[in-house]
Amino acid sequence: MQISKAEASDVQSIFDVVNEAYQVESGNEHLAFKNVTRFRSLDEAAAKLEATWVLKDETEQVVGVLVAVVEKEEVDIGPIAVRKSIKGKGMGKMLLTFAESLAPTSVVWVVSCRADLFPWYIRNGYVEVKRIPVEDHIPRERLTRKNLEMVCMKKAGKGKDQKK
Repeated sequence: MQISKAEASDVQSIFDVVNEAYQVESGNEHLAFKNVTRFRSLDEAAAKLEATWVLKDETEQVVGVLVAVVEKEEVDIGPIAVRKSIKGKGMGKMLLTFAESLAPTSVVWVVSCRADLFPWYIRNGYVEVKRIPVEDHIPRERLTRKNLEMVCMKKAGKGKDQKK
């Protein structure tokens, strides 16, 4: 498995992998809160290309996707997506670790109903720093639920500007 910068030829695979991994968010119960897919179009996926990395298997198929936007001393991470066929094999952790190497501080935003993600980020050293209304991040017309929050979690670590 190898992580590399995404290219234009990867856009369809990025679209497919991210939307497959984030299907759990479609609906209005439990972990779900939206009425649209994560990427609604290939153009939307392509618009993130500059900040997108892909994890490819030995056959050069995209099996994981990472969007990581670096600004100054922080990397804003997400989405992180892994094909269901390799979920639970450490590939998400590999992508997260890679993203964390890009800047001294790592930031993730998690919707408050995504109870499945909080333990994973906490195990990986993230702490909650603030909450804001979900509508500040996701347009209301894309939401199926009310009274949710976006939870900002941060981790200070050894990014590219710090000694390892």
